[in-house]
Amino acid sequence: MAAHAPWTRETVVRSRRRCPTRTSAIGLLTLYVHLCGCGEQQVTQREERSTEAGPQLVLVDSVLLVESDTLFLGQPLSITTDPSDGTVYVADAMAGRIVRYARDGRPLRLYGKAGPGPGELELPMAVFVAGDALAVVDGMRNEVLQFDRATGSYRGLVHLGGWTGNVVSSAYDTVWMGVRNPVANTIVAAWDVGAERVLHMGPIPEEFRTFPNITRAQGLGVVRWGDTLLVGFGPLNGLLVMATDGSVLDTVSLPVTHRRGVPAKVLETDDGTLAYVANRVSALWGMHRLPNGDAAVVHYDLTVDGQPRPRIGATMYLSVLSRDRYGACVDKVVPVRGASLPAFTFRADTLLVVFQQVTDTVSAAWLKAFVVSQERCEWHPIVSKAMLN
Repeated sequence: MAAHAPWTRETVVRSRRRCPTRTSAIGLLTLYVHLCGCGEQQVTQREERSTEAGPQLVLVDSVLLVESDTLFLGQPLSITTDPSDGTVYVADAMAGRIVRYARDGRPLRLYGKAGPGPGELELPMAVFVAGDALAVVDGMRNEVLQFDRATGSYRGLVHLGGWTGNVVSSAYDTVWMGVRNPVANTIVAAWDVGAERVLHMGPIPEEFRTFPNITRAQGLGVVRWGDTLLVGFGPLNGLLVMATDGSVLDTVSLPVTHRRGVPAKVLETDDGTLAYVANRVSALWGMHRLPNGDAAVVHYDLTVDGQPRPRIGATMYLSVLSRDRYGACVDKVVPVRGASLPAFTFRADTLLVVFQQVTDTVSAAWLKAFVVSQERCEWHPIVSKAMLN
């Protein structure tokens, strides 16, 4: 494949198509939350106040993902890039498939299709490159399915042995995943690419037992950070620093300046609904190791409204934790506003986000790329070592 150009241009194009009327049951916060995509999110005062906080985001690309009536994105849930050419893989939870896009937004290939059979996907929650394979985490079956990157043919699967989030971190020949295994009482899984099983490690935080309603809004993030792992837990503010054998080395808590944070009183209260927790806490959604060794951390402040089929939107925040874990530059609002949850990945120091802009008559899916800069950062000291604020 041809070498790709760096993310240095800004291309703005436009398109119109019908707003899809279907809803989908996908496992972002729970496996059975129905999402509806019509209607634009409003810019809140919280967003307006926080545009100058945190690291700087420099827009370097804006690309429309080309769609048609037979090939459109119903619910982008996870994205990753191909290391050889920079093409983008998008996991569509509604359609049960992965779409590979060229850098100019043209669709190139499909992987998988909806269904419970071999090579079929019920809930594609995460997608990542594993050697010459494209790997997809199916959150309904808790399995990793593998497809040939070049041809799209199905290769086989690996059982995860627990519930997984929608974030993975690949390092060398090992893939690290947030996988909650209630039998082993562990929170991290390591998969050696090509192996037939995963290794479980790392303790489940005590807060998961103390505050049972945490499990309604849990996401699990893991990133390889030098010779250690950085592990995050959805609605908990603390991050665990682990050795690669799962032993806990440290706990750090990111400062909160503009996002909601994690008020303990919210976790102590439970009215039996997903919306109660989701609308009141910040949820960690993913992490990435930047080229300089610092860690980028993404949080969502979710908005869940409507019953029985709630709409879910999010304000997306980017923070940076210094590699020495002494300071953090926090809570930059990522300027993407759409009608559904954004999906994101990192490529070196660039944040890539896929999101949908939907009205009653128009729907479009965009890929935007932002270079992360720390030149204007205000660094807050890391003083608290607790999982909650």
